[in-house]
Amino acid sequence: MKHKILFFVSPFLRRYMEEVTQKIKLNCSIEFAEYCNFAALPDLFWDSVDRADAFMVYGQVAGYIVKQAAEKSGKRVRMFDADITAFYRLMIELFLKNHLDPQRVIFDYLLLLPLDPTVQAYIDNINEDNLIADDLLFEWEQQLSTQDYQGLEHILLTKIQEAWEAKNMDLVLCSFSTLVADLERLGIAYRYVMPTADQIHAQLDDLCTQLEIDDLKSADAENSVAGSLVPSMGQNREQEFNQRVTAIAEACGFSTTTVQKLFNIVETQNSLEFTTQELADSMISTVRYAQRILRTLEDKGYASYVYPLNTSARGRPRKVYRLKLWDDLEG
Repeated sequence: MKHKILFFVSPFLRRYMEEVTQKIKLNCSIEFAEYCNFAALPDLFWDSVDRADAFMVYGQVAGYIVKQAAEKSGKRVRMFDADITAFYRLMIELFLKNHLDPQRVIFDYLLLLPLDPTVQAYIDNINEDNLIADDLLFEWEQQLSTQDYQGLEHILLTKIQEAWEAKNMDLVLCSFSTLVADLERLGIAYRYVMPTADQIHAQLDDLCTQLEIDDLKSADAENSVAGSLVPSMGQNREQEFNQRVTAIAEACGFSTTTVQKLFNIVETQNSLEFTTQELADSMISTVRYAQRILRTLEDKGYASYVYPLNTSARGRPRKVYRLKLWDDLEG
């Protein structure tokens, strides 16, 4: 079956995305729909929901908004972010070759958070196991309503313009493509990291594979009735279950809401096994955040790596993890 995938893109990204996807040969058809601001995304999704089998969105905030809108639709939404290799290449170009001062270069998305937005602060305070900005951005997204997206670009642009006119910065590293036209109009120096062609290809390939797996699961479901993986619980068992949620949260440093969400995902998906990408899709989060969740669960004994999942996607086989959230509650 040939699936239809719809890309949500800003005018700035559309031409580049079209040029890249025209060269990709996969068993899917690709179309594009434009948005000019974040607030337009929920309505754009529902206006387009019947046009495609799945959706691709570039950028963490835009992806979260679309995933939030699509949560009850049954449609897959794949969010992907800047390739880390391309990001590091840009850092080398800016700070080693062009000798820019990292204290005078800012990240636009950090202006949404109670953090110093400069590259220097990012370097000083963030490492692989201490993803402060990622965690804060994820928490910020969880608290947003549709109304909060109204004027978000204007708020960011105002802060950037104030810093530029006050001569407090030399460059903004732009992650929101909807800001680009205004940055150019105002003459504000910026750099934008484009997704690489290989990255887009791999994400599309992976999404097509997942849609094929969904088709197979759907066919299997018509021929069998699966039992729930969540233990049935009376009042005493429910109390034990709640204690379990609290224990996992305390052991892993998660909120009880995050742990409860993991239980709900297992129940909804009727599966204990997930790749990082599948967990990110289900949690409406970034892959890096889901990776951190799985790594912590594995360290604390609440998840384990079970086998590699081979697909036609480029790169390494994806790891499949088995969640062990209530092994000792079953029976």
